[in-house]
Amino acid sequence: MKKRILILTTVILSIIMIGSFKIVDSLSGSWAFNIEQTMSEYRKGKVVFEKSEEEKYTGRIEFDAGRVIGISSVDVEADTVTFRAYIDGGLITTICTIEGDELVGTVRTPDGMLSFQAKRE
Repeated sequence: MKKRILILTTVILSIIMIGSFKIVDSLSGSWAFNIEQTMSEYRKGKVVFEKSEEEKYTGRIEFDAGRVIGISSVDVEADTVTFRAYIDGGLITTICTIEGDELVGTVRTPDGMLSFQAKRE
C-alpha cells in the first residue's frame, strides 16, 4: 500500500513539473500588442522572446513605427513573466501572466500604469 502511494505521488508530482515547464517554454515567440493609452509611436508592435542555450530568456520590442528596443531582463516564475526595457531613458516594467495564447498584465512607466495585453502571432 505504501509503495502504491509513493508511486502515485511521484507520478502526480512529475505531471505537475512537466506542466510547469510547458508554461515557461510557451513564452518563446512573437506576441502582438496594442496599448491604446500611450503615444502613437509606442502603441502597436510585438514583443519577441527567445530562449538562450543557457535556458535564459532574452527579447526585444519591435514597434510598428520601426523602432526596435532590446529587453534588459526577462524573469519567469511559474506563469508570471516580468520584463524590463529602457525607452527614451525611462525604465518600463511589464508584469503579465501567460493565459493560453495571451499575455495579460500591466506596464509600469515613469508616467503611470497601463494595461497590457498581447496575443501570440
